Amino acid sequence: MGRRSELVEKHTIRVGRANKSEFRVACIHCRNAGVESHFVSRTDAVVRHLNQCLYYKGPVPTLTLPPSSPTNELSVASDDSIYNGHGPALAASSPGTTGIKRIGSTGIVNGDKIAKPSAGWTTKVERQILRTVISCGMPFSMAEDPEFRQLLTTVCPPLRAHPDLIPNRNTLASRVFMDADAELKETISQHVRGCKWLTLTADCWINSSGRQIVAYVMRTPMAKSFAWEWEDTASVPNGVAAITAKKLLDIVHNSALIGKVSAVVVSDRARALADEGLVTASPMSIGLKIIEDYDEEIQMMVADCLLSLQGMKEAMVISNDIVSLLMESEVRQTLLRNHQQELNEPITGFNHPITTQWSTTAEGLKTLLQSNQSVSRTLYSIGHDASLPDATRESTLILRESMDVPFLTLLHAASELVGALSSYQEESKALNGTRLRMILPAAQRIWIALEDSSNFATVTPDIAHVKMTLNKRLQSWDLDMLILATILDPNVKRRIFNKSLLTPEMVVAMAEREFETLFDTPPSPSLTRSLFQYLEGTQWPFLESQQKINPLSLYSTYWGTLEKTEHYELVRLAQRLESCVVSAVDPERLFRDMGSIHAALRGEDSTGGARGNEILGQFLEHHEANFGHSKGPKDDRYTFEDLFSVDLGPLPLLESGLYN
Repeated sequence: MGRRSELVEKHTIRVGRANKSEFRVACIHCRNAGVESHFVSRTDAVVRHLNQCLYYKGPVPTLTLPPSSPTNELSVASDDSIYNGHGPALAASSPGTTGIKRIGSTGIVNGDKIAKPSAGWTTKVERQILRTVISCGMPFSMAEDPEFRQLLTTVCPPLRAHPDLIPNRNTLASRVFMDADAELKETISQHVRGCKWLTLTADCWINSSGRQIVAYVMRTPMAKSFAWEWEDTASVPNGVAAITAKKLLDIVHNSALIGKVSAVVVSDRARALADEGLVTASPMSIGLKIIEDYDEEIQMMVADCLLSLQGMKEAMVISNDIVSLLMESEVRQTLLRNHQQELNEPITGFNHPITTQWSTTAEGLKTLLQSNQSVSRTLYSIGHDASLPDATRESTLILRESMDVPFLTLLHAASELVGALSSYQEESKALNGTRLRMILPAAQRIWIALEDSSNFATVTPDIAHVKMTLNKRLQSWDLDMLILATILDPNVKRRIFNKSLLTPEMVVAMAEREFETLFDTPPSPSLTRSLFQYLEGTQWPFLESQQKINPLSLYSTYWGTLEKTEHYELVRLAQRLESCVVSAVDPERLFRDMGSIHAALRGEDSTGGARGNEILGQFLEHHEANFGHSKGPKDDRYTFEDLFSVDLGPLPLLESGLYN
């Protein structure tokens, strides 16, 4: 039996079929720990997984090519060659080589008509080109060099037929973290050790992709020497490089910058945000609410959730410069006016002075979140707003060059996450308990934040585990009651839900079932009529004002006024749901669990530093004990993906030219 079969048979078990020629397998080490990790039954996939597996304790296998292996790896697109630890020698291929007749399983053959390769084949090619560029010490811009592109089309005929598949500098850079496997990062680190570091510096800090490569390298033992070498190359005052060198040195010299955060935010409501006479200290002007009453465990959980997103730590290091540049730029007032109209409230984020250099990650995260939601939305929109004029002043140009869309997305997600926690906590305290209608809106905001971030390759793949956790928690709730209670909040109705999933007819049927369950009597037709009128806003006796209805007075000022009308049954149902102070459904535990699973997936426990394999294993092994609150069977009718209406709009891509 060959090595491929030995690895597959020894470390995996079949769970299904991936395609016509390959099986889908699961890692036996993960399964024994209560975790499911699936991949195709190929040697490279097994090796790739075992290099990252938290539960495999044996020697880490590697793949190497025999000396007789062909060097024209692009033509073969072999999976084995992808993970052999070094890049292909493209120049060794003869210009006359036309490649192997069949590439992978795409069915591409030599001839005049070459079918467009599959996405999987294109990914393999990008990986090979990436390794070639890095191993030869070339900058990513080499991918756009005409001679280099001609060489690629010579050794790989499908690229000649489809030149649009040849990556540019940005797609090539983004491929580094799309792969996001330990071996690729180690390969980069190995090639960077030596003169390659100097060639990378010429291209790295022009775009966010380069910053992420440096971030990966910075987590290796050679980080400190790299930082010093960078300082030498940045001795010529050229702006960005000199600033970057200082920031890199700050990181490696201050362990707190790469350590765990012990607290996220502190009570800061007493400070007046007065700047240029535009800001008052009213709650509305503060914008994003500060979490001031959460205990330390909740604060650490928020830090876990945010900092587990790849790039958040690095984003915090540079956000001071970005916000400062934005405050000084000519487009500031235009952006302020635009977003004041969008949010229909005073914009205060740019008036939060940032005068001191961040000394700890906790301080940076605190400042980042205190910059509030309007800052994140304004920064996030710069990449979308084509109507902004091209300014000539240096500060505006620097601002454009400092654009880091993944960072802005993470900042946007952080604001949504903290906003959801803060809103939930404030309403719970004011109502002396958690109401059913408060749960799903907070969960929806967190889901949007996760969706928003997961569109970028800079975000850790572990975010999928968080989504799985949230979905399992969602399915353990009494969803009919939660959905109805949320819909019967006139501020929400069906606005946050997928209207094609929760049609008025489905909501009415749900209400009729819940009414009979709660009151042990079937409803009359008046419930149906009242609910249709409420959902559609027709002939509803209580005129809803243009302003938001106070959620603290729903019982008395909204439903209480309708008690003695023909809508009595609907009022009775709404008041019963509103009067439920939730103890079985505990969102705070959901948030804490998110932090715990994030910390475990990153290999840290809640106190920082220690390996967290046991935490993750126990977490998943006793999943039902941790999450199961409902007495009945799990309700798998809904997931967050289909329950909520998540319309994020077009997201900027690396290929959009923002980093050019």
